[in-house]
Amino acid sequence: MPQLAGRKSVIRLDTADGSIEFRCGSALFRFAGNGFAVGEVDCDGESMQYLLSSPRFPLAVRAVLRFATDGNPELRLRAEGPMPLSFDYPGALLAQRGDVALFPAGEGFAFPVDDPSLPLLPESAWMGSQTWHMAMIASLRGEAWVALAPEEGVDASVRNERLEGLLRTQLCWEAQQGEWGYERVVRFLGGDSGGLNAFCAAYRRFRESLGQVTALREKRKRLPSLDRLIGAPEFWIWPDNYENFMYGTAENAELTPAAPDLVRIAEELKAGGCRKALMGIFFAGDRSAAREITERTGFLTAKYDNMEDELPGDVAPLIPPARIRECDYTERRMKYWPGDTIRNADGGFAGAWALRGRDGVMYSQNRTCPSFVEKYTREEVPDAARRYGFSAWFFDVMGCGASECASPEHPLTRRECVRNRRAAFRVLEENGLIAGTEEGGEPYLSSFCYCEGKMSPALYRINYRESGRRKAHRYTPEEHEALFDAFMLNPRYRIPLWELVYHDCAVNYWYWGDSSNCCPELLPRRDLFNVLYGQPPLYSFSVSEWPVWKARLLESAARASRSAERTGYERMLSFEYLGGERLVQRTTFANGVSVTVNFSEEKFRLESGRTLPPGTEWIEDRMEF
Repeated sequence: MPQLAGRKSVIRLDTADGSIEFRCGSALFRFAGNGFAVGEVDCDGESMQYLLSSPRFPLAVRAVLRFATDGNPELRLRAEGPMPLSFDYPGALLAQRGDVALFPAGEGFAFPVDDPSLPLLPESAWMGSQTWHMAMIASLRGEAWVALAPEEGVDASVRNERLEGLLRTQLCWEAQQGEWGYERVVRFLGGDSGGLNAFCAAYRRFRESLGQVTALREKRKRLPSLDRLIGAPEFWIWPDNYENFMYGTAENAELTPAAPDLVRIAEELKAGGCRKALMGIFFAGDRSAAREITERTGFLTAKYDNMEDELPGDVAPLIPPARIRECDYTERRMKYWPGDTIRNADGGFAGAWALRGRDGVMYSQNRTCPSFVEKYTREEVPDAARRYGFSAWFFDVMGCGASECASPEHPLTRRECVRNRRAAFRVLEENGLIAGTEEGGEPYLSSFCYCEGKMSPALYRINYRESGRRKAHRYTPEEHEALFDAFMLNPRYRIPLWELVYHDCAVNYWYWGDSSNCCPELLPRRDLFNVLYGQPPLYSFSVSEWPVWKARLLESAARASRSAERTGYERMLSFEYLGGERLVQRTTFANGVSVTVNFSEEKFRLESGRTLPPGTEWIEDRMEF
């Protein structure tokens, strides 16, 4: 087999089936190749060039294997012409029993590949989306580790499957506007020691080498108000008739503004010892609270906005008028329909978030083409933010995934979508606004400062398809779902994968439909994850619930935000298990702070001799000694 030898590794090509062997020190990994025929091989010692073909794929693909400047191998793939199918090469890692697959869904999961009880979720996902936040596929084999990391993952997806009882993940290159489009590049990362922590450090260096990482400290140079976000719990407080107003069928539904209540509750939070907070404001009638909250408490206020959901002209008469008025983004978006609307390849409109009509039927909205997002942001947001006194702006669904548009008037590729959305985020920064978004996928990381949802992996939320509508719902234990109970807050599977790479780059919250307090009995466990990961909590409740929740949320906010305030600007350097059941865990940050959490039901004795009771944490600052 032809091979290339680099400073740290050796890579070999099997010309019989297209598989690739990757050796890093004593660790040996093999990628399946998926049976592609290999021809025209030319290996000159510096690079290896060959042709890939298959009866099931219509294009001949030129491949080049070589070592990049960082000493790791990279694979470059070129082709021309229509691309009706995904191109699955270099194939999945040939897993071994005992391997652990790393899923960058939300904060991250570590799944033993030979555990037959684990669901294949997601079965497939776009890289950089809400179900696969990072552009990589990675596995651990003992202390050894390996990953495939596309330079650009926006036109790539993953497919999870089982083969001979072992979980494996396939990298799938996807078409750009139906064509191959441009050269696809993927880096091989690997090592024979250090496990998860070594992998995350190497992956961070890879992204930094491409100029794709901007830390919060760098963002702070342009946004000094970021200091008020670090360690700030977030609060979404809803009018009591929110759900009926938004999704009911009443002909003359009206909403009682909650602005006075928002100001009052913010003041009570401040008086109760909450030094920082991020207050979310959703409805048009509540915008007047923003400036007053900041003047009285110093808290940040964030306006919810949506640059995607567009109410079609033929559906608008069916939606209660007050709902359109109070969701001010709806009024702004619908006036341009259909001239700025995304078109699918078949010429139809792309669907978006559904609204309930007065006839009780759910109607899908359309989606605004991201070609216009920078223009609309510049025209609409800065003036509104100044008028009402907002210090932050929250763009729903802007910071995850990417869309294509087949409209002949404003065609758009996914890469152009990402560039346009980043430009819209820059408008916020230029106007002194802290940028927030839903989910916060990797392609947008340099552009936002905080995101909601990463602490709440989407597919494991209770009733996840409806969780965005049930923002203030309290789930009873009887409403729990098997996936939620098995994975959402299970420390045996959850890992701070995202934090080990990007902790110092963004503040990450729970989802408003999977908030810290959505399952009251689980609030203490969520606090533990917040403390361990160095991220603040998010609470969502209705105005009338505040007297009932006040004392408990003040206590939770003080506890759950402790490490976030001390580590918000810092890299997370390591994550480790201290107990054999993986229920005692420790994270360590670049400024010397370490957090140990006991998720178990037994007390645990630390190295210092201190006893850590069940369900508690211990924070140390080693720089103080």
